[in-house]
Amino acid sequence: MRYGADFESGDLNGASVMSVARTGEMALALQPAQSQGSYLSEPQQAGYTFNALGLHWKADLPEGTRVDAEVRFSQDGSSGGDWIKVNIDDPDLPDHSNSTSSAGETIGQQAFADKPRFFQTRPRLKGSMEEP
Repeated sequence: MRYGADFESGDLNGASVMSVARTGEMALALQPAQSQGSYLSEPQQAGYTFNALGLHWKADLPEGTRVDAEVRFSQDGSSGGDWIKVNIDDPDLPDHSNSTSSAGETIGQQAFADKPRFFQTRPRLKGSMEEP
């Protein structure tokens, strides 16, 4: 899972950040012998209140693995709300973003909130398709 420089702060648990040789992008990967891992971002402040947030990411997933993304919102950046699972858009829908900058990315459905100013993301890497 790639986010570029977003990994410079935040907390890693069972995961590590590595450089992708061909592109120089930074990627989130499971640590050896780990079947699960996650990254918790620092609270990110928007310059305004908002009511929805959409996530999208690139992932090179070996067979039997997946990424679950979650987001939470806050008014003050210190007290976070409940984690909201980011559902994935239906892959059977027409791909209208195939020729945009989002081509090849996983597109999550929007998560809605009541006018927060801050948000956090938590991608969770799973080494097995089995439900936790």
